[in-house]
Amino acid sequence: MSNRVEFNSETKTWSGPKVPYPFGNKSTGQVIYESMKTNLNHICQVSDDSGEIYTNERMLKEAISFANHLKLIGIKRGDTAIMLTHNHHYMAPTWLGCVFAGVLICPFGLIEGSVKEEIIELVNQLKPSFMVTSYINEIQRFKEVFKQLNVECPIYIYDNQFEDCFDLKPLLETKVNIYNFKPVSIINSDTDIFMITLSSATTSKPKLINVTHKQFLLGGLDQVSNYTIATTLIPGWQTEAVILFNCLQKCHRRIIRAFHNEVDFLKLLEKHKVTFAFVKPRDIFMMTNSDLIKSIDLSELIIVVSFGAHLAPVVANNFKQYIPNGIVVSIFGMSEIGMSVADASDIEENIPNLVGKVKRNMHLRVRGENSNQYLGPNEIGEICVKADASFGGYYKNAKLTEANTTRDGFFLTDDLGYLDKEGNIFLVDRRKYVFSYRGNIIQTTQIEQIIREHVRGVENVCVVDIEHEEHGLYPVIAIVPQVGAELDEHVIVDTVMKNHPFKFETKVFFMKQFPMTISGKIKKHVVRSNIKKLEI
Repeated sequence: MSNRVEFNSETKTWSGPKVPYPFGNKSTGQVIYESMKTNLNHICQVSDDSGEIYTNERMLKEAISFANHLKLIGIKRGDTAIMLTHNHHYMAPTWLGCVFAGVLICPFGLIEGSVKEEIIELVNQLKPSFMVTSYINEIQRFKEVFKQLNVECPIYIYDNQFEDCFDLKPLLETKVNIYNFKPVSIINSDTDIFMITLSSATTSKPKLINVTHKQFLLGGLDQVSNYTIATTLIPGWQTEAVILFNCLQKCHRRIIRAFHNEVDFLKLLEKHKVTFAFVKPRDIFMMTNSDLIKSIDLSELIIVVSFGAHLAPVVANNFKQYIPNGIVVSIFGMSEIGMSVADASDIEENIPNLVGKVKRNMHLRVRGENSNQYLGPNEIGEICVKADASFGGYYKNAKLTEANTTRDGFFLTDDLGYLDKEGNIFLVDRRKYVFSYRGNIIQTTQIEQIIREHVRGVENVCVVDIEHEEHGLYPVIAIVPQVGAELDEHVIVDTVMKNHPFKFETKVFFMKQFPMTISGKIKKHVVRSNIKKLEI
């Protein structure tokens, strides 16, 4: 397939290669079911910690068993369900059973510091018909939320020990006939909703996003089969769902662990000869700095994909030296589009800000400060994206959907960047992370990258803009030190000034931890609010 990108000089639109959509109005459940039953002996999942092994046959039987139970208790197509689970072996058949039954799953991912008020708001919007969880310590909190909102939501737990919850385990074990089963059908793959996901919520509250069947299936059209795949993701946002269901459809093998650190994950990569890894930037950094990295064999690893945050080139290059036959690439994508926007497969070296070419079935524009003005090659503005599958919109929020799309269907990403004539995409920063300081442009992520690359002992860093009487806004640095590290504010500031294009006024605040989103990103708006309180 040609990877040539076309540029329309009249509409100022870059379009990726066109790949025909082959599934018509089949549901995602139908497509996965038809693919899996053709190769029942294929091993699709291996649990590194429990030792559980799933063939396609076992996966289908357990998923169909659960789908039949949902139908029996009156769950209908379009009902919603909260999925709050670790990467246990039973997660995949449970999620797949929901898909077969036409349930709109909404993966949640709780971490320390998740805000109850946000959970209340999300549950109130979803009105879930049931919940599946392995977060035992969170059960009481969700019960209180359901009671407060007067939502009747039974809770399913694998090998349940609670009187007022239901046991998931036997619901996956009833006898079924794979060939007599029919997944729920749909009417229109471009408008019917497949699942509901959470936005990353780095600059505001999390939003619920509709993902259509065509959006999801379009994302896997050009993928080959037979990778052995692992990820450091928490199963609480869209990427993990995409990886899971694409693995089942494309006959990949998925290696999972319910809990892990960087050492566990490195051992997993070597033991299972993983060829394709999805890894968050911070996890790449932690693995590179692990003592184990020098003795582990990662020669089978072909592709390491970074996503969810900026990956500093120096971090990518440092990790690359330990994967002799592989590459490290960043994904540019967003939950609203339902897939990655850039194709990074041709990137041979880490060029600053380059995230790849316009992906197949994608169309990009760059919008200027005047919302009616679109820019040409090498001009910086807000990147706007449109896929050949329609944006499903925000869940039950037409006003928010309209505010974030153009009249002709382009999604406003809030990312600043530019494209060259060949359709290479260069990201500069999030628009909300860029501001003017005494006539110069401050990029907060640029300051964060300098600290990650040049200051030892930093566990995490976040730079935000704070109001200033003289300058209007100025950048303030917040740092979570590594355990045992002794960091000095003056040394940090001096290091930043030596490596930044121009000097600026700043302060450094040290914190024990950052408030995080459900999807594991830093809540910059909360960090900003906390710093303002400290400055008073």
